[in-house]
Amino acid sequence: MNIDEHLYPWLVAAMFAALCTLLVALSARQGVSRLRRASTAIAMPLLLAALAMAVGLRVNLSDSMPIGLYRMISARGDPHRNELVIACVPDRDALLGRNRGYIGRGPCANGSAPVLKMIAGIAGDDVHESPSGVTMSGCRLRDSRPLLRDEAGRALRPWHTNLRLPRGTVWLAAVAARSWDSRYWGPIPTSRLLGVAQPLITGSRVRAPCGS
Repeated sequence: MNIDEHLYPWLVAAMFAALCTLLVALSARQGVSRLRRASTAIAMPLLLAALAMAVGLRVNLSDSMPIGLYRMISARGDPHRNELVIACVPDRDALLGRNRGYIGRGPCANGSAPVLKMIAGIAGDDVHESPSGVTMSGCRLRDSRPLLRDEAGRALRPWHTNLRLPRGTVWLAAVAARSWDSRYWGPIPTSRLLGVAQPLITGSRVRAPCGS
C-alpha cells in the first residue's frame, strides 16, 4: 500500500523558496544591498508560494499516480470517466489511512489530505469486484486485483461487491497494484471531489484504468 497518497502543496512553496535563494545569491554577486537581499529572501518565497496555492498547484510523490506537478481546477458539470480528480476519502477509511500512514492530515472535512485518482466508473456503470480484480461495465481495470495485506503486513478489507453505481457516485482507481482506492472504500459521492487535476510536469504518462 502506498504511503503518503496525498498531494504536497508545501513542496511547491519549497521549490519557489529554492528559486528565490538562487536569485538572492545572484543579486549578492551583482552588489545589491544586504537589506534588499534580506527583504527579497523573506518576501518572494511567501508571495510566490501564495500565488502557487491560489492557482491550485500540487506536487504528487505517491507512485500510485505519475510523480510530478499538477494543477487543481474546478470541476465543470458531471464527472467523466477517465477524468483525473482530487478527492476526499470517506471518513471511516480516512481515519484508517491516517492511522496507518497512507495519507496525512489536510483540508478535507474529516481532517485528512485528499488523494489523486482517476474516475474509473460513473453512475450507471456495473461494478464487479472479485479476488482477481475489478470489472467496470465489462472492462477489466488494470492492476485492480485487491490486496489482502499492505506492505507492512496489516490486513486490508477489499470491497468485494456487485452493483450498479448509484446516481451521484463515482468509482476511483489508479493503474497501480498498491493504489489505495475504491477497491477498499467502494464508490464515493461526487460531493467528495474537490476538483479536476491537470498534469503539468510528470515523470510518465497518466494511464487510464480501462482503455488506451
